[in-house]
Amino acid sequence: MPFLALDKVNLYYRLIGAGPPVVFVSGWTMSSEYWHPIVEILSSSYRCLIYDGRGFGRSQISDSDTVGFDLDSYVEDLHALINSTGSFDAHLVGHAIGAQIAALCARRHPQDARSLTLVNASMRLYNEDELSSLIKKTQASVVLREVAHLPFLRNLVAWRYREAPEPFRTRLFTDFVEANPQAAYNLAVSACEPDRRKAFIEALGSINLPVLLVRGEKEKLAGEEETRQMMNQTKQGQAATIRGAGHLPMLKFPEQFARLLVQFFSERLLEGKRSLREPQ
Repeated sequence: MPFLALDKVNLYYRLIGAGPPVVFVSGWTMSSEYWHPIVEILSSSYRCLIYDGRGFGRSQISDSDTVGFDLDSYVEDLHALINSTGSFDAHLVGHAIGAQIAALCARRHPQDARSLTLVNASMRLYNEDELSSLIKKTQASVVLREVAHLPFLRNLVAWRYREAPEPFRTRLFTDFVEANPQAAYNLAVSACEPDRRKAFIEALGSINLPVLLVRGEKEKLAGEEETRQMMNQTKQGQAATIRGAGHLPMLKFPEQFARLLVQFFSERLLEGKRSLREPQ
């Protein structure tokens, strides 16, 4: 298996297909496996780069106590992968926390990105009480991860991935259970800190790239109005809603999702800002 060796971190990655580069950035605790239905469709025309973030999937950590798991570490990992594989000027596709990572990478390293697709992204700023509550929920999730394999808890945890068909539902459950606990906790908390959220919002406003915001209609963390606000924050933004989908539109409706990406990449939709719509 191919790995990129960084300081105390070996990042697992795969390159599939040929053509303009597309780089997929996964959400919280998720390995790259759930991108496979999209990669299968796109790889006939695009060079797809998928990878497992540090602490997740098949990526390896030699010393969790001395390795950084803050949002910035994941941003620089993405840049290092793009640089190592020669995937410059790529279409970056980020999901949830991965959307923040992709946007910050594009801002810091303009040569890395040709366009941004942000899936179920949120720019919500949490007040002190909300952030405290979020930290407690994250702590509870990390503890739950350690006992989620027990029969009476397995179905409860797996319910969060009900939108995904098999074998991806089981894969996402396994990703969560096997995630490095320090990575899971520190990344989630770091991504919600006010300074990181403000940096994400500033990135949206300063990046002079085509930006597509994709939202699953049933997604609770990224509301329709918030997505509109994010679109208006960008210089070349547009937004799309995939009806009937929730947090995992790439698994719920892979053909629609892939068609939306191809249409966006081909620049037929890159002129002007457009409001929410469902792909035809």
